[in-house]
Amino acid sequence: MRGDALVTGGAGFIGTNVASALVQSGRRVRIFDNLSRKGVDTNLAWLRETYGERVDIRPGDIRDRAAVGDAVAGVAEVYHFAAQVA
Repeated sequence: MRGDALVTGGAGFIGTNVASALVQSGRRVRIFDNLSRKGVDTNLAWLRETYGERVDIRPGDIRDRAAVGDAVAGVAEVYHFAAQVA
């Protein structure tokens, strides 16, 4: 089995769906998101209720170098969807 995956912006629409697909394929997924968009708490609740401990949620901002370093530690792949779209 491949290692854990990190999804930056993982609480948004695209990130949530990518995280779901990764978990369904047998992966553990770490979500890194600053949680600034309306509705992301609902997405995270759904991921947690659906996949439990296979989803690790780490609030943080990609502009914080130390937080990014902590988020990528130990993961095999990074899927980057963190962005401000508005």
